[in-house]
Amino acid sequence: MTDAAGSFEQGVSLQDESRFEDAIEAFDKAIEEDPKSGVAWYRKAVCLTELERYSEAMECVGTAIAIDPRDLNALKLKFGLAGKIR
Repeated sequence: MTDAAGSFEQGVSLQDESRFEDAIEAFDKAIEEDPKSGVAWYRKAVCLTELERYSEAMECVGTAIAIDPRDLNALKLKFGLAGKIR
C-alpha cells in the first residue's frame, strides 16, 4: 500500500467515525502524496460540508471534478453546495 493509499484509508475510517477534522487532515496528506486523487479531494469536500465549511468544500469538489469530470458523486455534491453558498 502506498503512503497516499494509507492516508486515504485512514481518512475514510475517520470520516466513518464522524471525526471530520481528523479525516480532513488525513485526506490532506493523501492529496499531498497524490494531488491527482480525485476521490481524496471529493472525500475532503464531503467532510468540509459536514462541518458547514461550504466555500472550502466547493473548492475541493471543483478540483475533484477537474480531475474526473464524470464523477457523479462529486457533481451531485457540487450541485447541492451551490444552494448553500451565498
